[in-house]
Amino acid sequence: METLLHLLLVDDDALVLQAQQRIFSKYFHLLKAENYDQAWTILQTRHVDIVLSDYDMPGKNGGMLLQAIKQTYPHIRRFLNSGSSPRDLPNLLASGVAEKFFEKPTIVNDFVQVLGLPV
Repeated sequence: METLLHLLLVDDDALVLQAQQRIFSKYFHLLKAENYDQAWTILQTRHVDIVLSDYDMPGKNGGMLLQAIKQTYPHIRRFLNSGSSPRDLPNLLASGVAEKFFEKPTIVNDFVQVLGLPV
């Protein structure tokens, strides 16, 4: 039996999280958070291999979350998604804070292929 990677989905929109859960559950063991603080608690208490975070969230945005993850948990792969390109996206990608940006809706095949997993 193949071991699934642990993917933390972070989005302040509960409907988006539900949709992502349906789409990604075939490929990953899923963890969900609706904001920076929930995500950080999960990161401190659970095993996480990959984070896919929305950029636009109340309070601390997804870029801030991925920056904190890069500093504290550099082994976790980090991806960003949003309905539009954040202004600081080039810097987030160039500095390695985010490995790749996916415009919503994130296409599962594209995401899985970036990770090098079979579709």
